[in-house]
Amino acid sequence: MSRNVDWIGPVKRPADGPQTRVERHPARAGERFGPLSKPIAQPALGVEFRLDRLPYLLALDGVKPLVALPLALHEDDLLLLGFGLFPELCESRIGTALVVEGLHIARETGRRRLVAPVTNADLLALFFLQTQGFSLEAMRPYAGPPHSGTAGIPAMQELVLARIVD
Repeated sequence: MSRNVDWIGPVKRPADGPQTRVERHPARAGERFGPLSKPIAQPALGVEFRLDRLPYLLALDGVKPLVALPLALHEDDLLLLGFGLFPELCESRIGTALVVEGLHIARETGRRRLVAPVTNADLLALFFLQTQGFSLEAMRPYAGPPHSGTAGIPAMQELVLARIVD
């Protein structure tokens, strides 16, 4: 899956300081950020999610959007979609802030787990999510279009990482 997503764009590094924050947006990201060059679909847990139609968390540096992270309710879980699309999230405090806000939403909506499906090729996402308390729960064949991730590793499996909401 391409990381060239117009409505989210690459993660921009925030300046150091307290101005970085996360907002919740129930509206569709496509409505806020304009039309997409093509619909963005992400297969996860046997479902194909249209990322442009989901609510999202928006990380901002002051008033400047940095990245939008789509959310989906699935069974008893809250899904964080997009960590594999934006490995830069895993290298900065933005990713941690998004996970913390995801945990708050999961608690508020009565979800048991916060789940982040990624591919085996998303090594930064796998590393980052484990540092945030996520554990590998399942592995299944990847249902998305062929692509390669870190160091050219082909995406062959979907890995489901989950964190119990405490």
